Amino acid sequence: MMIIGGQMVTQQVSRTRMPEMVQVLKQMADENPHHPVIRCTVALFGVREGRSDEARAAIDHLAKDDFASIPRDGNWLMSMWCLGVASAALRDTARAAVLYERLLPFADRWARSSTSICFGPVATALGMMATALKRFDEAESHLRTAVQATHEQQTASLHMLAQREFAAMLYVRNGQGDNAAAIEVLGEIIERAQALGTPVLEASAKSLRDRALARAGGGRKRT
Repeated sequence: MMIIGGQMVTQQVSRTRMPEMVQVLKQMADENPHHPVIRCTVALFGVREGRSDEARAAIDHLAKDDFASIPRDGNWLMSMWCLGVASAALRDTARAAVLYERLLPFADRWARSSTSICFGPVATALGMMATALKRFDEAESHLRTAVQATHEQQTASLHMLAQREFAAMLYVRNGQGDNAAAIEVLGEIIERAQALGTPVLEASAKSLRDRALARAGGGRKRT
């Protein structure tokens, strides 16, 4: 039932908001301190649902010993992935720098639980953290790897996530041609998200595209 429940959640994350999951996971983490992976997912869902305080509290709790208390078991890589994504989203550069070094040796791996729940390439999280750290050459390399890997494995939602983070890197870097390239990538994501019925990914891409269009003087928001 735990495996089925986990797969149901991962199937729904691109289709609907799930604010109730933050409190559910927080209660589970408090009741099961010997399974720190649960608190790592609190950080992930906290940033996903716009509950930054809960996400920061979860990271703070686990960072007291630079994350050494998280056991090197079958859930370690997924735990680091969740924390890396959350720290990048919160622009917590101090923690992102630590987590980046922890994850870098596994840049060619995929983050999954010890059972059957897959979160995607480690390169996606590395790219997000490198973007937050303004290490753009590294960020571009990681995110190109993630986009290619998810395309080859035909994992639609994970592919769109990698594309979205690649576009976010372009937007933050804002070099010559970056903003226009970000708008193009985000348009592709929106079109595919609409076709596949993944409104959360669609909304995320639209939000970033609106900002990129505003920067470019794009006038009215597109739909």
